[in-house]
Amino acid sequence: MFKKILSLALVAMLLLSVCAVSFSAAQVEVAVDGADTAVAEQGADSDAVSQGAESGSASTGAGTLKFDNSVTNWAGPIQFYVYCPEDGTKPLGPWGSKKLNGTDEGGGIWSYDASALESGKEYCIIFYDSASTAQTYDLMLTTDCFGDTAKATGNEIENPVDSNKKAKEAKWTNSSLGPRLQITSIGNVVGETCPSYTSKYDMFVSFLKDTLENARKFSGKSDQQLIDDTAKALGIGTTDIEAAIKEAGVTTEWSKDSSSQPAEAVPATTAVPVTIRTAATAAAIPAAVPATAVAVPAAVAAAAALRVPRAVLLPTLRPVRPKQFCSLCSA
Repeated sequence: MFKKILSLALVAMLLLSVCAVSFSAAQVEVAVDGADTAVAEQGADSDAVSQGAESGSASTGAGTLKFDNSVTNWAGPIQFYVYCPEDGTKPLGPWGSKKLNGTDEGGGIWSYDASALESGKEYCIIFYDSASTAQTYDLMLTTDCFGDTAKATGNEIENPVDSNKKAKEAKWTNSSLGPRLQITSIGNVVGETCPSYTSKYDMFVSFLKDTLENARKFSGKSDQQLIDDTAKALGIGTTDIEAAIKEAGVTTEWSKDSSSQPAEAVPATTAVPVTIRTAATAAAIPAAVPATAVAVPAAVAAAAALRVPRAVLLPTLRPVRPKQFCSLCSA
């Protein structure tokens, strides 16, 4: 009897052991399955990060600006200095910073990652040789220039701040943006592209107000010749010359009767549709109208409708004159 009871007890213990082993094995299998899933998810995340890095890599050319050194033959490193002509900010770094050093790609080509620049904003760029301190004149720039290459033309442009100094002219290979249009310290007009935040008329008013006295001393010209020459280069007629002198609040010896300029002048430049801001239309601009949508003067309205040459860029804010050519200025 005792042996039968013992045998039953042993059988029961054996059954319990088998069940326990089976349950433990099931737990281990579930745990392993969970571990495999976690590893797979980590792998997917890692792949996503890797793919994201590759899609934003410099190999796509996004944000890259280039300078062809074949004409200048500078020793380098060549720096890419960028400033905003409207507010004077320097988004890539201050003048002379090593952060501005480009990469020598060989074959005379230097490149720089300028992807930090804002889309829809206008800038100027100066290419600068760290070895010789030679530099180019201010070249207009937007993010549409990404992937483009600038190159010296062989011409030189007067320094707007110091007329005794010059800088090399550079232009883009593909972009239509050219050297920045400015009036120099002695009244000469240099460059081609007027920043869109200002106009030629507003530049002329600023010249009369801020720079005329200096130009009188060093240009060797009378008021009549100085004002006429500057106005002619900007395509400004006597009507707007009179208005600009009044707006600037200066006293001059310029006379409308002695002027060689016509009443209304439109310079011969690239033909594009344009709206023109002059003194005659400035007061008539409604406050609710965007600065870029300005009425065309009656004298040129018909011509503007026929795709007249671009005379002026808008809007009407006064230009800010940030310091340029840092290596040449005393500051």
